[in-house]
Amino acid sequence: MIDIPKILPFKDDYVFKALLTRYDSGIIRNSMISAFTGLKIVSSEVVENEPAIDSFAYEKLVRFDVNCVTDDGTRIEIEMQAHSMPNDNSADKFIHRFCYRDGETLLSDYCSIIYVELPKIKKSLEKPFDEMTDDERWAVFVEYVDDSKFEAKVREFETRKEFREAMENLSRISKSDQDRARYNLILKNKMDRATEIHLAEKKGKAEALIEVAMDFLRNGFTPADVAKGVKLPLADIEALQKNL
Repeated sequence: MIDIPKILPFKDDYVFKALLTRYDSGIIRNSMISAFTGLKIVSSEVVENEPAIDSFAYEKLVRFDVNCVTDDGTRIEIEMQAHSMPNDNSADKFIHRFCYRDGETLLSDYCSIIYVELPKIKKSLEKPFDEMTDDERWAVFVEYVDDSKFEAKVREFETRKEFREAMENLSRISKSDQDRARYNLILKNKMDRATEIHLAEKKGKAEALIEVAMDFLRNGFTPADVAKGVKLPLADIEALQKNL
């Protein structure tokens, strides 16, 4: 039995790539791609310019290409990636498909974009596993496999080979000291980057308030009124006035 609470989150971009580019993840890739595209994928392989990363060897944004063959022999190329983005609250559906169109006219079906909004899959948790569609199963699995609160639901997925293998591979990745250390480092780098952006935005806002305050002072407003208006300390406004 897989120790679900200790595995790394599948929906994390680097874990997503580490799992799906493994040499032994073919059945997992085929099943997931089939579920989200509506095609029957019988084989798939990661292209050579995107090597498998069993130990998070690269810090590039997650994006990898997969060559697939469908049950009728058609060859297709798919680019896969995991990415955080704002949810589309205008619709209840969790899978969105886009093709090239001119108004209502389909221009080409040779290229399309499919994205899955995982937060919207929560309502499918109420369904028994056997009543879920394949795309619902994969969305629920990716979203909740690492969440101990939903362990009982995730256990239902062990009846299917592709999900069982996904759990086993996630467990292998998570138990590797090298992989977990790499994941923690990447997570720390993301948090540091987010902090840098926040501080830069905060600094930019402060600089903008100072410019506004100086304009008010130049136009004869008292430091007390300016401080109240821009919500900066009176001492700071008085210091600005001395430098005018």
